[in-house]
Amino acid sequence: LSGLPPLAHQLLHNADILDPAVTTVAERLRDQGFATAAFADNFYIDARYGFDQGFETFVNEFRASRVSTWNAHHLLRTTVVYHLWYRLSRQPGQKNMDSLEGAIQWLRNRPAGTFFVLLHLMDPHAPYDAPPEIRDRFYTPDGPRVRDTVELRARLEEASPEEIAALVDLYDASVALADHKLGILLDELEALDVLDRSLVVVTADHGEVLDEDGPVVDHGLPHQGNLHVPLVLGGGIAGPGRSDQPVAMTSWVAR
Repeated sequence: LSGLPPLAHQLLHNADILDPAVTTVAERLRDQGFATAAFADNFYIDARYGFDQGFETFVNEFRASRVSTWNAHHLLRTTVVYHLWYRLSRQPGQKNMDSLEGAIQWLRNRPAGTFFVLLHLMDPHAPYDAPPEIRDRFYTPDGPRVRDTVELRARLEEASPEEIAALVDLYDASVALADHKLGILLDELEALDVLDRSLVVVTADHGEVLDEDGPVVDHGLPHQGNLHVPLVLGGGIAGPGRSDQPVAMTSWVAR
């Protein structure tokens, strides 16, 4: 959220920590009077690594860490045992639901005035676990039992076309699930009568290569499928249209 490329902000690995001297968009908006809040469910998108810079409310549901808000329940939710139980017991498609519900509750009780909310969804990411009502629109249940990229990577050159196709179908279902959850958020913004005065930005940190770039199933390598991500501006203050010109998610100017 700094508008800087990696060589400028120096976060080159998952556990690198953002230099407090780097200014984030959340800090800029907070200083302009925006109420700021972030909701995530990812081990690395955490205050420990500087992701909370500029957010007055910051919630990482993976660790249940909340800036300035601690109680016994939150402490319990930071334990590995709790998350093993929680992730094994919840139904398919429930990934990120706590984050989504947290963002909605914050919006319903938000301070007066302008606001900036970050909602991070993990759904278009392995393991692909869309619920049956979404999964079955893309994936034939009697096809190959493929669920994750990890097992396929180990034997990619021997993987059958049917297995690759099944993986793509499950990925498509996972994208559709993220789209469904985004729809819930947009419906809430409309119900709160702020959608027509809001700018909604949808983007991603990376794509996914699923064998369309040679025998590769990965999202950690500089293939086009990983680098080419959506950047969609919506809401009431974004006009219609589509640009065919290449754009980047950085605004860095050498200084």
